[in-house]
Amino acid sequence: DNNDLSTDLTILKDINPDAIFVTLNFNDMALFGRKRIELGINSKILAHSNFASTIEAGRLPIESGEGITVFRFTEPSQEFIKKFTIEYGRLPEIYSDTAYDGVYVIKNVIEGYGQGTDNIINGLRKIKFVGASGEISFGEDYYPKNKQPILEIIKEGKFLGVE
Repeated sequence: DNNDLSTDLTILKDINPDAIFVTLNFNDMALFGRKRIELGINSKILAHSNFASTIEAGRLPIESGEGITVFRFTEPSQEFIKKFTIEYGRLPEIYSDTAYDGVYVIKNVIEGYGQGTDNIINGLRKIKFVGASGEISFGEDYYPKNKQPILEIIKEGKFLGVE
């Protein structure tokens, strides 16, 4: 990564949009947090969970996020966090549990319903699998029922739930 984001953020400052949606990798999220203050960008910001993770990892002071709304998803189970930390010596990243579960959901679907697109789709519609992220089953829109979005706003140095 050798982005400096200055050009993009200068354009955003000049446009002065009502809101900015930010989804960047960890390095660029830290840079975004610093540059937006440096350039005086005052638009409302909705940021991917990487922004919160950047702050929580100590790569950006929480004050840099004042007023930013962050979206996340429910956390992995405590058992998964414990096992992951023991195995890898660090906390899991945001999607570690769902990535892990995804592999085992597909494995169980193929074992239970067979290979081939139609069999896999049929199996995914019916599966109830308990994994690192909890019980996995899919709703009518095919979105996992166990992962709920969470909105938090950074105010006075704290992540506060948005209702």
